[in-house]
Amino acid sequence: MSESQQLYESLREFLWRKLKLSPKAHYNPDFLIKDDIISIRPNLIIDDGRERYVIEVKKKLSMVAVSVINLYKDLISKRSDRHSYHFLIVCKTSAPLEEAIAKAAGIDVLLLPSGAKIPGMEEAKPSAGVKLTSEKSWIVISSLLKEKIASIRQLALKNNVSYGWAHKIIEALLSQGIATREDGYIAIWDVNKLLNGVAWERPFEDLFVREIHVDKNSAFEAACYVSQVMKNANIDCAFTSYTAAGLYTGYAVRGDTAYAYVKKEDMDSFIDLLSEDIAKDGVAIRLYMPDRGVFKEARELEDVTVVSPAQTLLDIAGLGYAGKDVTMKMVEKYAAL
Repeated sequence: MSESQQLYESLREFLWRKLKLSPKAHYNPDFLIKDDIISIRPNLIIDDGRERYVIEVKKKLSMVAVSVINLYKDLISKRSDRHSYHFLIVCKTSAPLEEAIAKAAGIDVLLLPSGAKIPGMEEAKPSAGVKLTSEKSWIVISSLLKEKIASIRQLALKNNVSYGWAHKIIEALLSQGIATREDGYIAIWDVNKLLNGVAWERPFEDLFVREIHVDKNSAFEAACYVSQVMKNANIDCAFTSYTAAGLYTGYAVRGDTAYAYVKKEDMDSFIDLLSEDIAKDGVAIRLYMPDRGVFKEARELEDVTVVSPAQTLLDIAGLGYAGKDVTMKMVEKYAAL
């Protein structure tokens, strides 16, 4: 087990122990806190039966962190929900004033053990001058993940990039301890560190535009229907994130939400074509603005148009903690996709 994976597991064990959670407790990656204007995804949501824990993980307890959790409380108080909510900040350090204010606001503070590290916050910064999640960089990195071991020249030729560029990307991976080199061949050494770096550098939710609801029974049914409608209308639309990852891996994705890319210029037409299906309740479809050519390698899986495995992995890794389980499933199966 890599160091970053150990850190992640240590945090999970810490939370399960401190909160006295049952064996059935689980992370809920689909939960969003929202109203008519904003839509926010906390660092962590843990469901344990009727108990739901809303958690922010920070290096230091601050008034900003307390304010964010307090906003979550205000938004959730406006909705009818069967769950009993608990609001927490998990941090490495705190101060008496901030702790007192948090307590007065009904927010619990959990201090990590002395010397503990927070996965994804201390080890996941990109090398200077190299953005690992750029379209050109990710082509090389995802190819190395798929091949498992390759020379720089092989990676350059396979992905139609210059040797100099492939070398620059590999050197960035080596300098961060993400990759290792032996006898001229490169392999990913620490997948978790790579994925943490992706979440730090390209948060997927930064691409979010809007959410609609359609009158369908499941996220899969909605994705099938939308894929067919957009295909007939010749509008580029491809599903990603949990929707695509679930189809690629067979991993059971919870919730009733589908995730899709739509171009800015097609957004109005997309909404118009689904106008008769839009409902106040029903399956949520979250729409994202592509920051690269996500449609050129799209494919169909079970009648759903999805982005490529490389793009799916990039997007799901960009969810950080929330997408950790399904991200690791993607990595496990990636070479065969």
